[in-house]
Amino acid sequence: MKQRTATPEAVKLMLEGSKTLALMEHAGIRIDTDYLDRTIAETGERIKGLKESIQKDEVYRVWRRRFGARTNLGSREQLAIVLFDEFKHLYPGDKTATGRYKADEEILLTVDRPFVRDYLQIAKLEKLKSTYLGGIKREVVDGFVHASYNLHLVSTFRSSCDSPNVQNIYSREPEYAAIIRKCYLPRKGRQLVEIDFSGIEVRVSACYNHDPKLIKYI
Repeated sequence: MKQRTATPEAVKLMLEGSKTLALMEHAGIRIDTDYLDRTIAETGERIKGLKESIQKDEVYRVWRRRFGARTNLGSREQLAIVLFDEFKHLYPGDKTATGRYKADEEILLTVDRPFVRDYLQIAKLEKLKSTYLGGIKREVVDGFVHASYNLHLVSTFRSSCDSPNVQNIYSREPEYAAIIRKCYLPRKGRQLVEIDFSGIEVRVSACYNHDPKLIKYI
């Protein structure tokens, strides 16, 4: 393979970057462990209350009658059958190749029932509790998390992060995003800042190829 003149500089950049990321991993990020534990417990109580509420709903009674001992609150497929077969709500989508209802959030939200809204909220809260808050909790050591930063997993050499992923903290639902972000604390006399390198590969490409249409697009 022919070596380009930029290769030594690129290697130096990767090596220096790896060293810096290793220092970041070693230093870690401070966690408000009291807040984290309290929020996990409170989220669990919210889930419990919502589950008790939906089990008093007419939809659940019909669900139990239809599926009996096989009733599984975690089964969206069963819920779709109850909503679209038992209650005759208009199904807005195409069925799967095997003739089953699709039951993603977009489909379920076409049914205007408190049961459906509470059901979907339970799913979000369970993910918040186990995946996001629980994911942070599992990695805490002496009040800090030491996330792993990687430069070898993406072909463009964009860094990635896991255990937990502090480069891409959940942001889709503002309420839940705020809950998760409050877990992270700066060290005394420091601040936490966020920098968004949105679409950085495409932007670097535009700097390289000078395509006027691409530059106008971004």
